[in-house]
Amino acid sequence: MFDPQSAINTALYAALTTPPIPFEGTALPVYAHVPRNADDYLLISQPTLVEGLGFAACASWDCTMLLSIYTGFADEETVSESFAYALSNEVLMRLLGQRLALGGGLQMSPITVALATTTQTSDSDKVYVARILRLRFTVYAER
Repeated sequence: MFDPQSAINTALYAALTTPPIPFEGTALPVYAHVPRNADDYLLISQPTLVEGLGFAACASWDCTMLLSIYTGFADEETVSESFAYALSNEVLMRLLGQRLALGGGLQMSPITVALATTTQTSDSDKVYVARILRLRFTVYAER
């Protein structure tokens, strides 16, 4: 089985960083691996690939990818989902219905949202609001 994950990751990262997503006067960082002490960022993670039935001339993979948008607040009185929702809206405007260029003879179906949810967590310093988006799409390759 050919693994299209690298091409998918590259295309998603490009779509989410070019141009950068603005957040409080700077670019929202986009990570596959979050550095320590990161506050406000978008995490690309938990890819899934399930080989589809395909056709005689075409292989296919049913895919999902988790996008997690984290916003941190030092003051509990200022905690709000509004930043996470605004960033989520920007992400979805860039990706929904898009067929990202994957290269290498791969093609992608339009991106849809399989799941969207919001959650909150905290540590000793901050409260974090997370907007979680599970994207769904299919990737095709000629055999």
